[in-house]
Amino acid sequence: MPTRSAQLAGLPEGGNHQRAENWHWHPIIDSYRKAIAELLLTPASTLLNVAWKQKALAAEEHKYTDLSSERVEAAIARDLKFFADHPTRRKRKERSA
Repeated sequence: MPTRSAQLAGLPEGGNHQRAENWHWHPIIDSYRKAIAELLLTPASTLLNVAWKQKALAAEEHKYTDLSSERVEAAIARDLKFFADHPTRRKRKERSA
């Protein structure tokens, strides 16, 4: 039986563990949101990372962070500009010319 269920039922086994409260998830959720915010602002290393940022923005993953949509859009724009200015692959015709 899960700890919280044992504690709510008043079973003696529930007393063997730290009190489980609903708020115990808050630190985990806060860490998750902070990680998402950091990922959205970290410069992308591949175009796949940029695509992830665009999908995360569309899904409003930043909604419960302190990031605005404009700030995330600006980060994505910087990534796209960087990749446009620093292409990593060139077509064969460009290399041979």
